[in-house]
Amino acid sequence: MRQAKKCWIARKLKKVLLWGQSYNKKSKSKPEGLNTVGLLKIGSNSFGLGSHETMKIAEKLYLSGFITYPRTESTSYSINFDFKSLIGKMSNNSEWGEYASNLLTGGFETPKKGKDAGDHPPITPVNNAEKGKLRDKDWKIYEYICRHFLGSISSNAKYERQSALIQVGSERFELIGKQFQKKGFMEIMSWLSQSDKEAPILKEGQKLRISELKLNKLTTQPPDFLKESELVEAMEKNGIGTDASIPTHIKNIIERNYVQVKQPGRKLAPTELGITLVRSYFEIDPEIVLP
Repeated sequence: MRQAKKCWIARKLKKVLLWGQSYNKKSKSKPEGLNTVGLLKIGSNSFGLGSHETMKIAEKLYLSGFITYPRTESTSYSINFDFKSLIGKMSNNSEWGEYASNLLTGGFETPKKGKDAGDHPPITPVNNAEKGKLRDKDWKIYEYICRHFLGSISSNAKYERQSALIQVGSERFELIGKQFQKKGFMEIMSWLSQSDKEAPILKEGQKLRISELKLNKLTTQPPDFLKESELVEAMEKNGIGTDASIPTHIKNIIERNYVQVKQPGRKLAPTELGITLVRSYFEIDPEIVLP
C-alpha cells in the first residue's frame, strides 16, 4: 500500500527536480592478446557456436594460412612480434583497413603484458581475407580475431561516468550514464559499448518533465543453467582439461546425452542420465565429481 501511494502521489506531479549530479573520469582497459579459452567463450556467447565447432573453424583458418596456431594459453605478445608488418596487411581489408592505417600513423599503443604460458603466441591474423571469400561462420571467427588483435594494440577507452540524483516527491532516484571522451579500442570492438548508455547533459536545480511512471512487482529467480562459455571458464579455472581438450570434453558430454544444449545462449541442461551418473559417482567417491 505504501509503494502504491507513493506511485499515486508521483503521478500527480508533472515535473521532477534534478537534486544533484557528479562526474568522474574513468577508463576501460583494452584486451590482452587472444588465447584459446577466450576464443571458445566468444564463439559460444557471440555466435552460438559449440566449443568443438569453434575450434574446427579456427583450425581450418590456421591450415588455410589466415590465422596463427589456435591452441594456446598465452595472452602476451613476444618482444620480437612484428606488429608493423601485420598491421600493414590488415590495412588492406575493406572492413577495418582505415582503422589499421590509423594505427600505423600514430594510433598504435603497446599491448598489455598478459600471460606468457611458454607455449604458443596469442591468436592473431596472418593474412588478409575479405568477407566474400570465407563462409559465414568462418568469417565471424576470422573477423573477431582480427578486431581483437587491432583492439589489443589500440588505446584504452576514456569516458566520464555521470551520476544524477533526481527527486520525485519524497523519493530520490539515481540516473547513471557515460560520455565517451575517447573510444580507443572500443571503436574497432564496437559491440563492447552497445550496452553503455549516455546520460543527457543536465544542470543542478533543473526541472524535468515526467513522461511515464511504472510500478513493477518482481520476484527472485533461481539460477539459470550453466552456459557453455561459463563451463569453459570454470574448467580452465579448476584445471579440468587443457585448451586443446576442453572442447572435446564438452562435445562428449553432449553426444553421450549427459546434458542438452538449450538456446539461446547455449545453456547446458543436465539430463536425467547425467544427473543419475553424477549422483552414482558421488556415492562412490565425492572427489570424482567435485572440482
